[in-house]
Amino acid sequence: GSGGYIGSISVKGNTPGTAKVFVDGTSQVLANDGAGTNILTSRGTATFNIQPQPTGSPNVSSSTHPNQESWYKARSATLNWSGSGSNFSYTLDQNSNTNPDQISEGSQTTNTFNELSDGIWYFHVIVKGSNGTWSSPTHFRLQVDSTPPEPFTPEVSPKENGTKRPIIGFNATDKTSGIDHYELKLDDGKFATIPQPYQLPKITSGKHTVYVKAVDKAGNERVSSVDFSIKQVSPPVITRPN
Repeated sequence: GSGGYIGSISVKGNTPGTAKVFVDGTSQVLANDGAGTNILTSRGTATFNIQPQPTGSPNVSSSTHPNQESWYKARSATLNWSGSGSNFSYTLDQNSNTNPDQISEGSQTTNTFNELSDGIWYFHVIVKGSNGTWSSPTHFRLQVDSTPPEPFTPEVSPKENGTKRPIIGFNATDKTSGIDHYELKLDDGKFATIPQPYQLPKITSGKHTVYVKAVDKAGNERVSSVDFSIKQVSPPVITRPN
């Protein structure tokens, strides 16, 4: 045919800048026709803008809020970061995709942010590499919940003079992280994790108090109680027939 693929030329840039690639005027493409006819009829040029290699994004960790998927009740968060450069720009806000401005905050690689309100926060940081280019941002999530669950009131059935094992009903809410689990203790006993609702085991007659603890996903606690009584059963009287 009159056209087709001949081959390719690979070039590598050594430094950033503008480069031109062209085919020299003495170049030839010879046909496999037994005579070596030069079939190269035109020669083009190409101009490339060679960019610096991108700077790698910083690495970020936190000693106070290490797991980005977990909730913490600490309102002070310490962040640590490192990168392929000594100039960093960073910010903390509640937007997940903020890109910090390209104004260096200096070479500092740790900072503590205090008095954080409840909710989800994001730390964003970029680094300026030795080639003068800024990296893409690294985003690190902080989940803060310093508030206990909302007040709640357990219910017990039966409540007065019960003749069977009482069932304890309860339902608490937590505005930020949500309820993780419940714990219960009877009178002066110890708290133990329980399902919802919960039926008490064998219990003595008389008055009792049950305490229910709601624990949210950050470890904050709210304890509520309810009183109830179990009917006193008179001991049997043994008589002898006359």
